[in-house]
Amino acid sequence: MPKNPYPGSKGHVINDKAYKTEVLWSDFLRNDKLCDMNKPVSQGALHTEKIDNMIEEYEKKPYLFSVKNTIVIAVLNGKYYLVDGQHRVSMSERLYTMRGLDDYFVCIWVKVNNESEIRELFNSINKTAHHNRMYVSQDVFIQTRIDEFTQYF
Repeated sequence: MPKNPYPGSKGHVINDKAYKTEVLWSDFLRNDKLCDMNKPVSQGALHTEKIDNMIEEYEKKPYLFSVKNTIVIAVLNGKYYLVDGQHRVSMSERLYTMRGLDDYFVCIWVKVNNESEIRELFNSINKTAHHNRMYVSQDVFIQTRIDEFTQYF
């Protein structure tokens, strides 16, 4: 197995362009290169309310984070670009610095050749992100009714 070229442990080659590691929040926040990570132009603004809601959920049910702890980082000319996970990173920073909580991210490192490939990666990750927005924004009663309705089709 090749030496782990990125921060974290449990390195694993996914394919010729992608590598996976696990990085503790504390290690992530102490790593200068990760702290100074670039944000692609296509990445939207941070939403404080979303981060607050994520923190509240984590404090009540931290086990849920284990199914959404993956972040995607593009690697271009030795620089890191956070393509997916900016709210999770901000949440982890607040939970670690303000409350001393430490968990980990599953980091997917994707080698890219130019900014167009960063945009392509971002679009690929996010092109289906809105299709569940209506469902996710509903209360549990409506979600249950939607689930029951779709069972018939």
